Amino acid sequence: MRSREVLLLILIIILLNSLIVMNVNSIPNNKDEALKVKLTLCSRYTISRGEVIPLDTREEFIISERNFVAIIVLYNISEKISISVKCFAPDDIKVFELSFIVNPLVNFSVSRVPKFYIVMTVPLSEGEYIDVFCKAFAIMPIIKSQPFHLDMVYKIGLWRIDIIANNELLISKNFVVRKPLIKIVTTDTYNKILNNTLITILGLASDFKKTLKGPIAVLEVMPTGYIVLVKYMGIVVANKTIDISTDTIIKIPCQVFDVKVKVLDDEGVHPIANATVSISVLDKIMSNVTCKDGIALLRKIPIGKHKIKIYLNKTIIYSDIIEINKWSYEFELSAKASVVRISVKGTNGQPLRGAKLYCLNLSKSFLTNENGTVIFGPVPYGSYVFKVIYKDLKRMIRIDVPPRRHEIVLDVFVEVNGITFSKEMFYAILLGSLSVIAMITSLVLVKRTFFKHQK
Repeated sequence: MRSREVLLLILIIILLNSLIVMNVNSIPNNKDEALKVKLTLCSRYTISRGEVIPLDTREEFIISERNFVAIIVLYNISEKISISVKCFAPDDIKVFELSFIVNPLVNFSVSRVPKFYIVMTVPLSEGEYIDVFCKAFAIMPIIKSQPFHLDMVYKIGLWRIDIIANNELLISKNFVVRKPLIKIVTTDTYNKILNNTLITILGLASDFKKTLKGPIAVLEVMPTGYIVLVKYMGIVVANKTIDISTDTIIKIPCQVFDVKVKVLDDEGVHPIANATVSISVLDKIMSNVTCKDGIALLRKIPIGKHKIKIYLNKTIIYSDIIEINKWSYEFELSAKASVVRISVKGTNGQPLRGAKLYCLNLSKSFLTNENGTVIFGPVPYGSYVFKVIYKDLKRMIRIDVPPRRHEIVLDVFVEVNGITFSKEMFYAILLGSLSVIAMITSLVLVKRTFFKHQK
């Protein structure tokens, strides 16, 4: 029994050896069954559990300082095969060619189906290397490096990798190498889209220059450093250095502000409503009207020194230069306008209540209160003409602002049953009355004396 078992074992070993020799020296007729090739192009890869794991299967790669990687997976290999890998740059210029032997029987028994990863790192920067290694599970029997110089002119365009087994093309894979695609978005200081911008990209290490209309600019650039200049209303509102290595979206915050202006009278107390606030930015004018609180909001004003003018009733009440920046975009301004107080009195110093004052400049009427006073404004500095009406009296007067306080004295000395009497009239009437009394008295006395003499 024992001799029979030994004999059987020897026969099995001889059979296996013959199978190995046959497989090593022959190539199967149906290569689809014996050899399968999968080519994956990716921008990066990692090694996990001793295997190369592709992370990306995109066929479009960005020029960057990083290299791109071609991962070739060969599996179901049962024969010793001669593999050739050729890489072609745009215009069919052969960049490199690598040849090696894949022998699944070197490290594996015939009972296991081997799988090979062949990783090629193709540089996109001049002076780097192409590294190639073949990996059979956790074992790397082939490690090969060779120096390689790639001219910049070959980078952009359609690349191709050909895989050849035993002089027969198995697969040809195309992929595109392009510049990084950048998207520049201009925003204001509140992170809102800023329209009507002009975006200029300048190369730091080259004479590259391109100007595009914002708020969004999309373009391809070489991977390097750039300066981005943003103009808004003809003023540079952003200046940023960027470093490009891959596709990216870049937000450029611009120094553009919502300017808040509060307009007060010359005392800095009373807000001025319905005043027009205008800010000149080069040849453009931005304006808005103040609310009841004297506040006007002017949106999206660029950084810098700008001329501001404030109008009230078509009269300039403020004109100056303001500087707008990230520390200063809210202003409280005292204008050349006053709150005016007019007191209407009689010649005896008594307040005249209910006197009507009609301002010809403002086309407005005012009535005096119980103190004989009218308060109105703020109004711009200047001269104002009033028509004053009090009962049966009418008078035209002119006042100048400033000053803020004015007193109008009407020729009203006394009032009797709603009839006004001036001081002169009152005394004239009083003197006339006294004269009449004196005359009557004289007549009475004369009459008495005459009648006495008659007796």
